[in-house]
Amino acid sequence: METNITRSRIKTATRCLFMLFILGTLCVTGLVVVVNYFYGYETMDQGIAAAKPALSLWRLGLFMALIGGWPYWIKAFSTWAHLSPEKTHFCLTYRWRFALWLLIIEALLVQNVLADFFDNFINLGGLSL
Repeated sequence: METNITRSRIKTATRCLFMLFILGTLCVTGLVVVVNYFYGYETMDQGIAAAKPALSLWRLGLFMALIGGWPYWIKAFSTWAHLSPEKTHFCLTYRWRFALWLLIIEALLVQNVLADFFDNFINLGGLSL
């Protein structure tokens, strides 16, 4: 019976996170459309350029809170979802794997390392299209 309660709670948490993601995406998209409509692309581009340092610090703070508070978050979630001690320990062991994947995604997608690599590769004549 405990397994059904756990699955139900995890499904509820997953649905809530998904709905929160959709709502956040819609809000950000709406904000971008409204700002672009009223102020134009140039003003919006200048605003994004001015906000980049603050957004980078915010993102770094989120990473630190997630990775640094990993044991707390996992224990709170396992209490809420009634996970067994084995499953809780299993989740706790994924802390550094998760941190590594966050850093890989940050480097490849956010910092444009992959795009810069291919741009330099093409410019150096490594790939002729």
